[in-house]
Amino acid sequence: MDEFELEIKQEFISEAADLLFQAEEVFLTLENSTPDEEMLNLLFRVAHNLKGTSMAVGFEQISELTHHTENLILKIQQNEIPLTTKVIDVLFAFKDKVEEMLDGY
Repeated sequence: MDEFELEIKQEFISEAADLLFQAEEVFLTLENSTPDEEMLNLLFRVAHNLKGTSMAVGFEQISELTHHTENLILKIQQNEIPLTTKVIDVLFAFKDKVEEMLDGY
């Protein structure tokens, strides 16, 4: 891996950490309140950004996992899936898995 590629990947990892922090804040809020449109839109944007940037820098597995999570969030937004405790647990597991994947780089 050349220096430029390493720099881009390190920048992505930093950006991903920020996005995952934002997501976690929303997940924690959702545990204790009814979701509103703004929260769900924020989650979707976070997932969408993470999916796109991870693919752009060569983190295909993160992009694929995030794609599935983005679809889940979309189904929540469209009231196809209710936001239950189990769904919130899945969202937390997603965050933890992406962090684990990033720690491996």
